[in-house]
Amino acid sequence: MAFTAKLLINGESVDGAGESLAVQNPSTGSTICEVAEATAEQVEAAVRAAREA
Repeated sequence: MAFTAKLLINGESVDGAGESLAVQNPSTGSTICEVAEATAEQVEAAVRAAREA
């Protein structure tokens, strides 16, 4: 069963704002979940949070 995954940025679960990507089980080829790509701003926020941790 597929579900929509979120990004974890600074301890918060947030929706990605980019295009949706399917994550597949390599042994069966079935879709495990969908996750939206992070935008450049979301990546910067995640890097900033990691540096401050």
